[in-house]
Amino acid sequence: MKKTKSINFEKLYNLFLYHQWASKMNIFELVIPGTHLNFKDKMLALKFKNLLEQLESAFYDANVALNLFDSQRAKEFYHDDSTPERWHINSKKKQELKQKICKERGLSLYDYDVELDAEVEIILKKEKWESGEHPLSHLHRVIFLHAKSFIYALDAIEKFLKVISEEQD
Repeated sequence: MKKTKSINFEKLYNLFLYHQWASKMNIFELVIPGTHLNFKDKMLALKFKNLLEQLESAFYDANVALNLFDSQRAKEFYHDDSTPERWHINSKKKQELKQKICKERGLSLYDYDVELDAEVEIILKKEKWESGEHPLSHLHRVIFLHAKSFIYALDAIEKFLKVISEEQD
């Protein structure tokens, strides 16, 4: 009998979401007319030049943070751990770890032990982390880090505009 490969629709959907995000990035362009500031006071010109460069940097930080936020929001719909295949692999690995520990300690596999189950969970998590897998608790925080970065960039823009507006010519 010929074995057919099943299609992982969740991964296809995730790829579709990524493609949608990549094709709908919000790119905001900042156009700066001219190449230098014409001030009589060279020190004041240098000060404004630095402020404008910092303002420009904060503007692009906000743009990048917004796109990263949107990208992460699209990814939040799908996690590899939520697939039936991944659940099966994790369950099998937990069973193998439990058998190994029970054999080493001379325990019965059929006796329920909360501490043993907790130990197996910890070992499995550490193995995942050592192989480069991030904990879901960390992955869920990524979107909030991008949101904070966006807010901080907007706050920096406001502060730079305030400093610029208060400067005397």
